[in-house]
Amino acid sequence: SQREARDLMGRVHELFLKLERLPVPSVALINGPCLGGGFELALACHMRIAADSPKVKIGLPETQLGLIPGFGGTQRLPRLIGLTAAIKAITAGRQFGAADALRRDLIDECVTESMMYERALHIFAAVRSGAWQVRPVGERSPRKTPLERMPFGPRLIARKARQAVLDETGGNYPAPLFAIGAVLESMKPLEEGLSAEAAAFSRMASTVISRNLIGLYFLTQRLKKQSSGTPKRIERAGVLGAGVMGRGIALLFAKAGLPVVLQDISNGALVDAKIFFEKYATKRVQRGRMTEAEADAFLGRITVTNTYEMLQGTDIVVEAIVERLDIKQQVLTEVRMHAPDAIFASNTSSLSIAEIGEGLIGMHFFNPAEKMPLVEVVRGETSDEDDIATAVALALQLGKKPVVVADTPGFLVNRVLGAYFAEAGYLAGEGYPIAQIDAAMEEFGMPMGPFRLLDEVGMDIAVHVAKNLTEAYGERMGSPIDLTVLVDAGYLGKKTDRGFWFPKQYAGKPNEETLGLVGIKGDVRFSEGSRSAIRNRLLGAMINELFRCLDEGVVNDAAMADLAMIFGTGFPPYTGGPFARTDTVGIGVIAQNLSSLSLRRSDDRLEPTDFLLRAREQGTVLRPDLQ
Repeated sequence: SQREARDLMGRVHELFLKLERLPVPSVALINGPCLGGGFELALACHMRIAADSPKVKIGLPETQLGLIPGFGGTQRLPRLIGLTAAIKAITAGRQFGAADALRRDLIDECVTESMMYERALHIFAAVRSGAWQVRPVGERSPRKTPLERMPFGPRLIARKARQAVLDETGGNYPAPLFAIGAVLESMKPLEEGLSAEAAAFSRMASTVISRNLIGLYFLTQRLKKQSSGTPKRIERAGVLGAGVMGRGIALLFAKAGLPVVLQDISNGALVDAKIFFEKYATKRVQRGRMTEAEADAFLGRITVTNTYEMLQGTDIVVEAIVERLDIKQQVLTEVRMHAPDAIFASNTSSLSIAEIGEGLIGMHFFNPAEKMPLVEVVRGETSDEDDIATAVALALQLGKKPVVVADTPGFLVNRVLGAYFAEAGYLAGEGYPIAQIDAAMEEFGMPMGPFRLLDEVGMDIAVHVAKNLTEAYGERMGSPIDLTVLVDAGYLGKKTDRGFWFPKQYAGKPNEETLGLVGIKGDVRFSEGSRSAIRNRLLGAMINELFRCLDEGVVNDAAMADLAMIFGTGFPPYTGGPFARTDTVGIGVIAQNLSSLSLRRSDDRLEPTDFLLRAREQGTVLRPDLQ
């Protein structure tokens, strides 16, 4: 309850005040992750010394969990680094390395790991002799920039910060806004500010949004437990295909410290890939995220080749070549000749793992592989369970979120997106303007609407995937908008600068030429109440397809499906995912909405699935982990 949370914060505040007011100096030694409450404890010490180690991460990331710092962080951090800097650090939930933390005054010193204890003893001796005086953070006045010294300055800073948060989140995430209010209270005496922090924390701790975001965090801790197999050790990897996807996957291996062989029959593609890796390393060095030595080591881990011989000794080979079954089968034969003991993982997004060959697994990365967080690990009929466990562990090592799925057309994410795109096509075909369709989903919290997403994916890829999904699942995956017309005309979206929202010079308006080619008219059906109707139909199509996937065992459980949708499609994390949202809204409400939509449309595309109806009748809780 709010009262319990506030009482708990009060007790912690009292404890930290006692630490801060000790008559002897206290020094926090930081040699690893020091986040949230750990850093707040460090802030209550008189000094903070961090090891010069990549293991060190310092910050207050509570807003990422729908909370605010509750152990004094909103009051002590602005006293240490200033109001503006503290607001930015807290609302963004930034995590800083040791050197960056020192530059930002989050810590007092950064020394080698072996020197930390000796340095602390030196400080104690200096304080005892009177040569050095330390002042607790809580006893300091907030550091002030010239703007912060003005009478109206803090309020102006807070107002601008709130607007920036609203622009970024659409108001769907209240915690950063409450954090700004709490930080503003640091202008008052410490104990008054702590009381305000406790009140704000207790309000955030009792929200559905914080429950969902904390649930998502705990879900990520379950990822490695999706297989009963035993992971194998991966020391050297191979990637087939030096195109956009292949080079992105190779970059991930090298970044994670694994030697990787990138193979392609095209020397031109290999040259382009080398340029890509060099540009990546150069940018990292320029931004201070890599040293020159680390960049050289990164590039040294990547070998490019146009032959298969270099794959000898690899532990896993990820295939990321053209989506043609015969060519994939051909390269599988070559790999098994040269690296017979390597796990073979296909990055296919549309072909069956079982059809490619026996004993394969899938590792479906999303484009761009170096940025998108989700990897679908595909379990085929003949996949070895130890290989599945290895792929899950490897994806985690690469910094990805792996979700194990069954070998069915479209797997999970593309299948659900297929239903989503199809419904968007019907909406546009009925006269809903695509600007309003996209805006409705962006307001809900999606990173972009369906037509912007089509531009990003590429019309050629969308046509290919839609064809496979329609063949597998029928006309509910079909759309009245014929994207092949755009493909034939070279309107592929972002990559050809011709699409629904490209070229960009149309100043935020859709490309009328594109709309004309596919026969979309525009504002025929739009009214101010239409955005709710748009959301209901698009979300309804997604959740209905997800229920089918759960019924068919495409994914292990509703929680993993939610995680896949959040990290694979950008489904708003504050909702907890589509199934968590169904629990919140009510499965009966979802079923009734779908039934009403289906009746109004006089077809069965949106008719609730039998599995959904059974779940409603049985009162099923889809996400018991959030209850």
